[in-house]
Amino acid sequence: MPTSEGYGQRLGERLRIEHAPAVVTRVLRTAEMAVTETRCDDPVPGLSGSIQREDAFLVTLTLRDYPGRVYWEDGRLVSVCDVRAGQTCIHDLKRDPVALLDKP
Repeated sequence: MPTSEGYGQRLGERLRIEHAPAVVTRVLRTAEMAVTETRCDDPVPGLSGSIQREDAFLVTLTLRDYPGRVYWEDGRLVSVCDVRAGQTCIHDLKRDPVALLDKP
């Protein structure tokens, strides 16, 4: 089973943040779930890095309003929309989700 540090470090690198603690658990015999906390109060504007394409999902819970989020899948612009605090988004990692990181 991958370590929690591996999951947190990989996601943190893609989001350009230094500290991303993670917890990994096995939910079925062949499935794992990782929970990673990320926070960046002063982002360097730019695109998030690609996450390795795999048969998995990234579920995000937004804790602050994020107006005008710009989001791509498979290299194509999918949406520019406001994401509100408390909103959950599900991203298919087979589709190479990438977002513009320009707000805390």
